[in-house]
Amino acid sequence: RAGLWSAWSPASDGILVDMTPPSPVTVSDDGVTTTSLTTLHAAWTAARDPESGIIKYEYQITETLPRVYQKLRVGWGSVGLATDVTRTDLSLKKSRTYYFTIRAINGAGLVSWGASNGIRVMADTIPPVVRIAYPTNGTLLGAAN
Repeated sequence: RAGLWSAWSPASDGILVDMTPPSPVTVSDDGVTTTSLTTLHAAWTAARDPESGIIKYEYQITETLPRVYQKLRVGWGSVGLATDVTRTDLSLKKSRTYYFTIRAINGAGLVSWGASNGIRVMADTIPPVVRIAYPTNGTLLGAAN
């Protein structure tokens, strides 16, 4: 209140202002179809952010049903700075398509997004059985499972 000032101190090392989100990521899953009812995997390109850097990636998994909008299967989970994720504890449904959405988060909390084009769980996960019989007497010549 007396108008006195404290001793001088050096300036701070500055404040970095980052107003741009990271570059987008390109996400891919393991193909068009899978026969697994428990496992999904996705990988993505590393995002770039020259101002504050990437601090983490997060993912979620959604599914679509015929004529129904996306349904959340796995909520947002962090994978740190990894650029792929594998989930082996899922309960996937036959004939459904699953999508990974990835978000890259920079040091300022800004986000970029990317999504896979989907992987469909095959309706028939049991391989066919082939049997060949000898034409004259019906003797089984070979079988494959």
